[in-house]
Amino acid sequence: MAVDSERRILFINKQARNLLGIGDRDLSQVPISELASSGEISTLRSIVGALDTALIDRRTFQRELLTVETTDRGIRTIACNVTPLFADSGDLEAATAIFSDITEVHAGERRRVGLECEAHIARVVSWVAHEIRNPLATIRMYAEIAARDADESLQSLQDSIQVITDQVDVAQGRISNVVRTVSGPTTDPWAPAICSFEQQLQEYLDNEMTTLDHLVIHKEISPGEYHVPLSEHDVHSLISHILTNAVEAISGPGEIHVDLSKHDSRMHFRVKDTGCGFPDEDPQRLVEPFITAKERGVGLGLSSVKRICDMARGYIHLENTPAGGGCVTADLPILSPDVLRGCRILLVEDEDNLRNLLARKIEQVGGVVLHASDGLEALQSMADTNPDAMVTDLRLPGIGGFDLLQKTSREMPVLVISGASHIEGSGVAPRKPGVAFLGKPFDLDEFILALTYVFWEVSI
Repeated sequence: MAVDSERRILFINKQARNLLGIGDRDLSQVPISELASSGEISTLRSIVGALDTALIDRRTFQRELLTVETTDRGIRTIACNVTPLFADSGDLEAATAIFSDITEVHAGERRRVGLECEAHIARVVSWVAHEIRNPLATIRMYAEIAARDADESLQSLQDSIQVITDQVDVAQGRISNVVRTVSGPTTDPWAPAICSFEQQLQEYLDNEMTTLDHLVIHKEISPGEYHVPLSEHDVHSLISHILTNAVEAISGPGEIHVDLSKHDSRMHFRVKDTGCGFPDEDPQRLVEPFITAKERGVGLGLSSVKRICDMARGYIHLENTPAGGGCVTADLPILSPDVLRGCRILLVEDEDNLRNLLARKIEQVGGVVLHASDGLEALQSMADTNPDAMVTDLRLPGIGGFDLLQKTSREMPVLVISGASHIEGSGVAPRKPGVAFLGKPFDLDEFILALTYVFWEVSI
């Protein structure tokens, strides 16, 4: 659209008419201010303002964003760029207004700005969470030590320590809820896969096997801890498949014997039933996919158990008992802190109290601790001492935990600890075996298990 110095319309093309909702009537020499003041075309008031700025203030360029409601395309965002035109003498002769439909571009820009704001808020929340979780982790771990060292007869002291621990857990839960609200739920593939097999087995027996009135369940679980390098989901799946097979093998009244025992650094989970046994001459074939002895089976249950055992570098063995029933044994490694004995572990943490506390725990299980309070000190220690493993905070003064990871050898176990809720950032490389992340606050036993896990992962 073009107007003269008196703001009378000289020319308006079809595209501009369509964008502004102006009909086909003749507008030649019609003052645009009359159309705007009549309210016939509301968007023209914004155009008049842009023209006034260009014509009166003699600015060389003026841009306005207009919101126009069209009959066929809904509400649109229109960019109006006004440029004054001058004669050779310098007198103002006219002005042009060029209109562009930037609805999609404008919406995309709003989305981009919104996403940037959300990402910035998430980063701020993550930083605040990290700063709060660090002292929470220290408080919780020192409370645990105080509870262990306190005289059991001092019940009031024990109760007070329990209140401290409980309130730290409450604070941690609320911080996690805020982080999840801002950042969304996350499943961190950097988290170590550790599960108590004995706890999962006991829960399954209590919840799933007690209603089987036609069966007698004999249970024998040797005392001890049975932490295996598998997720809770995988352990539950393994237990479920083996026990379900045993139940389905018994058509009437019968017995199932469930045994869990430790042998050196491995555990044996054995289930024997008084059912029909395995009809195949080579029962071990039944762990292969799609091979089954059941009339309506598909052959995936025991093959799933084999896959899970393979992930943990264990094995599954099938055989028939002398009495004619079936017997399934799953052999899995147990995560034991004995692997840390004598190992030189570089502990990189800028919080002195927390670093000293973690060092004491590592030394209690036989490890040798090398201290570093920041990334530069850690790099120097790696060069001078060539440690066997490293524990590092994610956020450190100067060089951060991820930068330190790039300097470690592929075979070195590394446990990353942080008050951040999870590993963030699209620039983070996929996790490699022997590197895992543990979020603060954590208890000391959980810390040692995670450290044991990264040692186990590189011991292929």
